[in-house]
Amino acid sequence: LNTRENAVAALPRIAGAVSLAADDIEALAGQVTLERYGAGETVQHVGEVPNGMRYILDGTATLSVAARTGEEIAFAVLDRDDVLGLTALTRQGVAARATATSDLSVL
Repeated sequence: LNTRENAVAALPRIAGAVSLAADDIEALAGQVTLERYGAGETVQHVGEVPNGMRYILDGTATLSVAARTGEEIAFAVLDRDDVLGLTALTRQGVAARATATSDLSVL
């Protein structure tokens, strides 16, 4: 559930990755979103400019690209503590599709 309480509980998991001090967690809780995806759901589409970075709390996702033949080629599996949407920082579209391969929770 995307609640302030759940955000406060999840933020310490990513604190080290984004250099959050304990005081920052309360202030940031209203600025983050908890999202859930089911297996097979697309988390990130090719060419899309992400609206933010997504830190994986639980579950897995596969990154894939389309070959010239149209076939999807998976090249990476992301899991707990990995990040999606880094191009949000540069406002560029992503080159790979991210698909949840299990129930996926991201912050």
